[in-house]
Amino acid sequence: KKLKSLDTEQFCKLLELTGYLPDLYAHDGSEETLYSKFVEVVVCEWAHRVGFEESFLPSQKSGTEDIAIMDKDNVIVADAKSFRLSRSQAAPNPKDVIKVDDYKNWIKKYDDKIKLGGLATFPQLHEWKKSSKVHMDLTNKDNKIVWFYYGHLSAVLKFQISKSKIINFYNSYSEMFPKQIAPKDNPKDKYLLMLKNYIFNDHIEEYEKYMNSLNQVNALIKKMALEKIEEEINNVQKEIFETIHSFEDMDKLKKYVINLQKKESTKELQRLRENVIKFR
Repeated sequence: KKLKSLDTEQFCKLLELTGYLPDLYAHDGSEETLYSKFVEVVVCEWAHRVGFEESFLPSQKSGTEDIAIMDKDNVIVADAKSFRLSRSQAAPNPKDVIKVDDYKNWIKKYDDKIKLGGLATFPQLHEWKKSSKVHMDLTNKDNKIVWFYYGHLSAVLKFQISKSKIINFYNSYSEMFPKQIAPKDNPKDKYLLMLKNYIFNDHIEEYEKYMNSLNQVNALIKKMALEKIEEEINNVQKEIFETIHSFEDMDKLKKYVINLQKKESTKELQRLRENVIKFR
């Protein structure tokens, strides 16, 4: 309800910031699950605003798409990606981004619709600097998977790109990509150029200016993430300082520090022990 109440400008601002899991959320915790669901709802709301009025989130989560984007005639199966800025890789593992066979399986069940293909929505700060296997997969006319940054979703609304433009982009794959482009031939730049020239062809100058402006937004996202982490470090340091200074008995203080050091120094060993007990 809150998302539907936002006007186009507000919703576009939200899209620009979407896809970055807060770094302080626990891994595989309830907050992470809720954030991932939130991103899916945002993409579904985007689809409704574009004109895919029958779009929905499947209730079955295992072995199905995140969002079924559809109107009365067409269907697109979508996977909404979100990542922490603090993940160790410079870019995600390709297997974490696009599993090409999944899209084929997801769309099989929609026999009453025209099966346009897949859609992967992606946070731009996690993009590879050079082409990867993922970008090659985007140029496969036999298993069409379109790749949109969340900034692209925003641009579609901002420039009032019609639903038919997106549908025709799928339908033009054989013409645009007669054969898959290998990573050595730079499919990333070729795909993004094709996307720009086809979907945003009536707004090229405005589009380029807008996408460049998102570099500042991304810099702000990074700055804010670092500030939150630094704030949490300071909070922990303050708590430690206050705890240590609360001890009046030196022996109790020593015992506390020893237990603390033991816990920290054996943390990895404790994890190994728990896994042996749990999984074997």
